[in-house]
Amino acid sequence: MLAVLAAHQINRLLVAVPSKALRSQTAKKFICFGLLRALNVISPEIENPVVGIVLTRPRSIDDLALFRDCNVIVGTPSSLANGTATEYLPEMGKIVDTLIVDEAHHIAACTWSRLREAFTKKRVLQFTATPFRNDNKLVDGSVIYSYPLKSAQNDNYFTRINFRPVHEIDDEIADKAIASQAIGQLREDMDSNLDHLLMARCQTVNRANYIHGIYEELAPEFAPLLIYSDLKDSDQRIDSLHNRESRIVICVNMLGEGVDIPALKIAAIHDMHQSLAVLLQFIGRFTRKTNSDDLGEASVIANIADIQVSQSLELLYSQDADWNELLRELSSAAAKEPV
Repeated sequence: MLAVLAAHQINRLLVAVPSKALRSQTAKKFICFGLLRALNVISPEIENPVVGIVLTRPRSIDDLALFRDCNVIVGTPSSLANGTATEYLPEMGKIVDTLIVDEAHHIAACTWSRLREAFTKKRVLQFTATPFRNDNKLVDGSVIYSYPLKSAQNDNYFTRINFRPVHEIDDEIADKAIASQAIGQLREDMDSNLDHLLMARCQTVNRANYIHGIYEELAPEFAPLLIYSDLKDSDQRIDSLHNRESRIVICVNMLGEGVDIPALKIAAIHDMHQSLAVLLQFIGRFTRKTNSDDLGEASVIANIADIQVSQSLELLYSQDADWNELLRELSSAAAKEPV
């Protein structure tokens, strides 16, 4: 996205991202051109863009001044194409030169498609690491670049995943077993001087609150924190991970998409994702290779007695054989129970 802005003459670029956390992260990278500037990829003469963040839905035409005054505008589809914002979508389409849609596998959703339709006469660029939707249909549009998993492995962008399954029929026992295994992995990694963080994934807020209690009981020294989209202080909580005030985060469908915290190397799956595509992206986020000596291989903990986990992993292997090279089972339970 940064390269598009730097390489093309774009006066006003609108970037749509799925969450508040990703909105803030994306805006920060645009402000200074991120790694493009750090690696001297772009000329020093290129000025940094003026970046604006859409925090609330526009309620009057005057609220669109942000779109005219900035080179880059970052917002969520909810703030750009829902409620009162829908009235001003045509005007946004006139002001903005180019629309970029991040995590574009969501594009079939009403709000997302409404946003894109407002820019049918403008340039639209869609990014996604999970191009297949739940109905197995490819995200629409012309595919201009595709980077397969095999190439990422050959280019050494992914490290191995240590899959550490538990096998518990009882759901309550399973949650505690997953948490114990994940916390044990975190302690083991830290004892090896690895600067790792743990993320526990849940399906609902109620589940996350329950799981949060388990982690607080088992590992209060790691200050487990809870993050979900409706929290007003999500950015501050994510900062607690960045500065290591906390090393465990329990999230609801949030940190799996887009949020860039390389130290998140331990994934505890208490509730399975709704689709294999999201599972692929979720696991992939923990395997990204970094140049830091204090970050090691990723670990994923899940309950293979859960039929959803078992079926998802079956599909994972059958649809993309390359995962056999990437996913390494490390548990006696894995040898006893088929995956």
